[in-house]
Amino acid sequence: MFGFAMLLMVPYFAWGVYTLRVRFKMQAELAPKVESATLIAVAIFLSFEMYAMGSFFLNERIAHIFSVLGLILSAVALYGPMAVSLTTHFLTDMVHPSEIDEPNVPQFSAAEAREEVGDYEGAVEEYLIISRIFPKDQSTALRLADALTQLDRYQDAAEWFERGLALIEDPERAVLVANRLVEIYLNRLEKPAEAARVLRNYIEQHPDSDRIDSTRERLDRLLDEHPQLPKDITAQAQAPQEDPSE
Repeated sequence: MFGFAMLLMVPYFAWGVYTLRVRFKMQAELAPKVESATLIAVAIFLSFEMYAMGSFFLNERIAHIFSVLGLILSAVALYGPMAVSLTTHFLTDMVHPSEIDEPNVPQFSAAEAREEVGDYEGAVEEYLIISRIFPKDQSTALRLADALTQLDRYQDAAEWFERGLALIEDPERAVLVANRLVEIYLNRLEKPAEAARVLRNYIEQHPDSDRIDSTRERLDRLLDEHPQLPKDITAQAQAPQEDPSE
């Protein structure tokens, strides 16, 4: 039994490391059903492991205690963030049961609650979950970008502002997001070429906008300040189209 218990450690650690990689490196979330199934499986696994170790260390109380502590600490490290995220969802459903009636509308209450207490890491996690469910929702992308700026993660924020901007059709709203993105590229990331690209894209996509003249003037000032940039509006790099969460 002890040998089988040790063999089960392989998928336990492998899946735990993978979920952490998805959450912290890929900035994504597993589906709530998958997380629920994972935590149930982990609970069953821990029960079996503790029973097996109790049998193996029958006459070695100290070794048994340390083995159990090791299991508990590994579970907290590997699956603790998942448990916190899932608990937040359950609590939100209890507090706001009316959300069940609108399954096709993004619900931001959990993320907003995190932001209100300054937990922007938690808010980012919540917005990432929503973004996986509603990948074409511009508000989710922009809210996520705003939360990332609160964490000084400006490169990630820029990628999500790009994604949100690509989903906006209204020129008035688009120019606001474009200007925010330009500020990040210029003042936070020091990428004037990207800032120029954003302005050029806006001019091309919204030629009849009431803000087109001011946008052209801003682009001209930017090109004057950075003469190394190409002045031809066609000489621009396209924004990356891949999913920022991948």
